[in-house]
Amino acid sequence: MGYPKFIVNTKTLKNNINTIKDLCSRNGIELCAVTKVFHSNKDIVKIYYNEGIRYFASSRITELKDIKENFKDVKTLLIRIPMMSEVDLVVKYADEVLVSDLDVVKELDKVALKYKKKQNVILMQDLGDLREGIIDQNEFIDTACYIEKELSNIHLLGVGTNLTCYGSIKPTAYNLGLLVSTKKLVEERIKRNLEVVSGGATTSLGLLVDGTMPEEVNQLRIGELFTRPYCYTEIIDWKKHFPVLDSAFSIEAEIVEISDKPTYPIGEMATDAFGHEPLYIDKGVRKRAIVALGKCDVGGSLDIYPTDSDAYVLGGSSDHTIIDINDSNVDYKVGDIMSFDLSYEAMLVASCSRYLEMVIR
Repeated sequence: MGYPKFIVNTKTLKNNINTIKDLCSRNGIELCAVTKVFHSNKDIVKIYYNEGIRYFASSRITELKDIKENFKDVKTLLIRIPMMSEVDLVVKYADEVLVSDLDVVKELDKVALKYKKKQNVILMQDLGDLREGIIDQNEFIDTACYIEKELSNIHLLGVGTNLTCYGSIKPTAYNLGLLVSTKKLVEERIKRNLEVVSGGATTSLGLLVDGTMPEEVNQLRIGELFTRPYCYTEIIDWKKHFPVLDSAFSIEAEIVEISDKPTYPIGEMATDAFGHEPLYIDKGVRKRAIVALGKCDVGGSLDIYPTDSDAYVLGGSSDHTIIDINDSNVDYKVGDIMSFDLSYEAMLVASCSRYLEMVIR
């Protein structure tokens, strides 16, 4: 297969893994590597495994099944709250699972009995991001107590939360402190200590860097920072604190046309092929390249970024992406290969596209 290609830079990925692993280790944090952004591809998971990662998470139970079957000595965590229709697979392949709905936990209890297994669960508290989790603290404590006292095949491993994914709420010492407070109230009621306080994902790592992470938080679920380290710059400047981190995934695509054209469409306007009304800015006639890569491959055309800093994406369609190369010092020709960094969303799409060859270098 030719182009486009999805490129995995092994050296960079290893460096990112070890940098983040060392940060967590120094701060007493159990690191759970989230592999959903590349759909838990076995060859990429193996890189994590070879660098000493033994705790993996995904939102898809089928991916955890593959991980368990290929890497026998690892621990797995299901980070999407389970569907009723998949609880059998959850008990088989997820050592731990994030939960929020009591009816689902009751079903997990029944299936765990069938398999003569104790199912570990982490009960999720909604601290304002408004995705999964119990938002009322009293209801949360009552639910935790019910799990502890009434469900003999479920082990309440701890408490957890998710931030920044839906409601864009920033992890802080204050809101994670609320999670710790809830944990202590649960412990008073059930008369034992909980093992885990799962304090969020990549965005929570900023609290480790600035020294404000509540000390009771002992687990983080990290995914994006391994692969696309300069994310969430409004929360922390990763380049400043960890200049050794770099993007581990990229895309290479072939140029199929170079031409000078106006920047404002000519004629009576309607919507584009996807029913949108894009904003066009008239910058006159400029040189542009078209690469054989489109929304079928990466989701949104504006979610990829040329590694040539003097070029930028104008837009695209299902199968083409248009790049302004007018100010570039590179003398591009048809047939040349352009490289692109990816947004998180583009990684999700590209890493499982049948139209991109994955190359691990």
